[in-house]
Amino acid sequence: MKPRQHALSSGIRFAQLLVFAVVVSGCKSPVLHIQGGGFRNMTDQPIKNVTLQVVGTGRQVACSYIAPQGFFGTRIPLRAYEENRVEVSWTYLGRDFKSGPFLVPVPDPIPDEPVVFVVRFHPSGQTTSAFIPLSEIPPRYTR
Repeated sequence: MKPRQHALSSGIRFAQLLVFAVVVSGCKSPVLHIQGGGFRNMTDQPIKNVTLQVVGTGRQVACSYIAPQGFFGTRIPLRAYEENRVEVSWTYLGRDFKSGPFLVPVPDPIPDEPVVFVVRFHPSGQTTSAFIPLSEIPPRYTR
């Protein structure tokens, strides 16, 4: 191969790699950003001694009392969802309960705004959880 042909084919190869890199970087999956967490009491009795722990990191949040039909929420610095499992423990009607470890399902499609991770406590003693867009949480709950 002549030097000019080699330079030309190298230039073409570089251009192809550059186009590939741009295309691939433009196809990144959206990232779920968490801005807070909350507990929603769906029962007519108080929920006490709630602890949510992130398995693997040891990070946790706790709340000693959630009124009947009440909500406890807090904001955290914006962070990308890391898909860590969580465990939740609480006391309801004098009995201790534990849920998890479990992964919270990622919404599809991923919202364009930050979300709040919400655990709901049900009268059956079970929990459900979801990521709720921050704009759907009343501001008084996320101060």
